[in-house]
Amino acid sequence: MLRHSLGTHLLEQGMQLEQIGQLLGHKNLDTTQLYTQIPTKKWKI
Repeated sequence: MLRHSLGTHLLEQGMQLEQIGQLLGHKNLDTTQLYTQIPTKKWKI
């Protein structure tokens, strides 16, 4: 869970997916995408 949180936080702060993958030690960006999930915000009108 910590890896998911870190990856998502870094992505939200503007870090490139490739850099996050290197930091997490991934060889494939598909794996990095699993660890970086931006939550969808629902807006009330």
